[in-house]
Amino acid sequence: LVSVYNIMMLIINILSPIYYCQPYEGLFCSSVKTQLFTQYFQIWVGEFLMCLFRFMANFSYVGFSISRLSLIGTDHSKFVKSFPDYSILVTQFISLILSGLLSTIKIFVYTPYDVPSFHNYKKETVPFRFDRNPKEIERISLSKPRSKVINAFNFISDFSNYVTFTIVFLALDIVLLLKLKKTLENKTCFKESRRTID
Repeated sequence: LVSVYNIMMLIINILSPIYYCQPYEGLFCSSVKTQLFTQYFQIWVGEFLMCLFRFMANFSYVGFSISRLSLIGTDHSKFVKSFPDYSILVTQFISLILSGLLSTIKIFVYTPYDVPSFHNYKKETVPFRFDRNPKEIERISLSKPRSKVINAFNFISDFSNYVTFTIVFLALDIVLLLKLKKTLENKTCFKESRRTID
């Protein structure tokens, strides 16, 4: 499952030149970048689905790590012992709901903008961030609480998807190594005690 979600993210990255200009002017910039369809594609696929698949991959890897942990040794919590018995469909459904809730904010971070043909937007990001869209600036300035809420939830989403999961992965790997070390030591002690008895 982790591999499947990573493949989906790879496909989205392969399609990103449709809506993404290279940082150095003159290398490559799609001629359809400013089209409304392309902007919606960036919002729903490049931002929302990419974030969703990343969350799904992270949740799946956590599930894989817990299942792997349950196979080493016997001294585990009830949750770790019972986790492999849960249905994959159930765990994926729960992770899909959580991922969807945490990724939905990406739809509101960017807003499409009907770019005039006479304007040079090579150095601008299209679609614009919701608080930088020329059509939205006056309205957003009157509703700063909304702007703060969107930015806060976007920060929570990104922080969870990158920093929090990285810490969780490290913690799970450390616990796994400690359990493996303890199990190997117990096996070595057991073999030595049998040799002593013999």
